[in-house]
Amino acid sequence: MFGIKWTEGSGYEIEEFNTHEFINGVSIPMVCRFRKYDTIEDSILDHGKLLNFSRYKSVITSKDYKEASQNVYNSGYGTDYECRENLIAIIERNKLYVYDCAPRSEIAKNTE
Repeated sequence: MFGIKWTEGSGYEIEEFNTHEFINGVSIPMVCRFRKYDTIEDSILDHGKLLNFSRYKSVITSKDYKEASQNVYNSGYGTDYECRENLIAIIERNKLYVYDCAPRSEIAKNTE
């Protein structure tokens, strides 16, 4: 689900996909190796482990979704410079900001 690149020792099989990586601001088509999961649950759990790496601490400790979106890019999660703007647009279009530090009662109220 998250397009996590395969690395030696990751414990997952490899699945290759055609994709684009941004290098010096230019979109370059290439074939990349990604982790292949048996289930969606495995993908979600592995993504959670990835976000616990110290390189993503700035994302987890961001004061709001806009800062977090910038820190996703700064941490090297994606190579597209427009990553920040794209994430913010998705969050705002789907009103996902209601989940930021909101008590459960507030979340329920805003999603009904």
